[in-house]
Amino acid sequence: MRKRDMYAPVFGEEYAVYCPLLFAEQLYHRVIVNGEPPMMVGKSLGLGKAATVGVLRILRHCGKVPSRERLALVAMRVPDVTDEDIADWFGEPINWARSVRRTADALRTEEFIPDWMEYVDDGYQPGDPSPEEILAMAKEIRKREDRMANVSPGRVEIQSFQWTGWNYAAIPSGS
Repeated sequence: MRKRDMYAPVFGEEYAVYCPLLFAEQLYHRVIVNGEPPMMVGKSLGLGKAATVGVLRILRHCGKVPSRERLALVAMRVPDVTDEDIADWFGEPINWARSVRRTADALRTEEFIPDWMEYVDDGYQPGDPSPEEILAMAKEIRKREDRMANVSPGRVEIQSFQWTGWNYAAIPSGS
């Protein structure tokens, strides 16, 4: 099952939504322009608290709804999101998503959003490893654990002490 199949269509559009940035326009008009409570609007759109807060943070910074290309570029920050996902979510051809990725520097210059703000959900942060890096690290740890499992620790002695009651001393047992 693809990620987008888990979510309901947005206001009758043909494609289903996984990306909270697609709600930027609705959030802008309902929360910033009309003054509706953010969490109530987010909930009505099917967004969680972190996604609602993250998208509104970007909208307040920009003072308007960024272009679709800029929103797609923000969505690309998530490590496991592919160009196919972006094209699917935004209802655009794959070449559009590739073009967005290719022109990332120019888009970031034209419509500035601070790097830290591009992480809509606080669960992702700059420097987080990609899924491939996590998999490689997990394999390395498993290899180390396998090597350690084959090593005998040798003889291990556990010291025990007996209370003598005289001179408040502890004397090793077996002496």
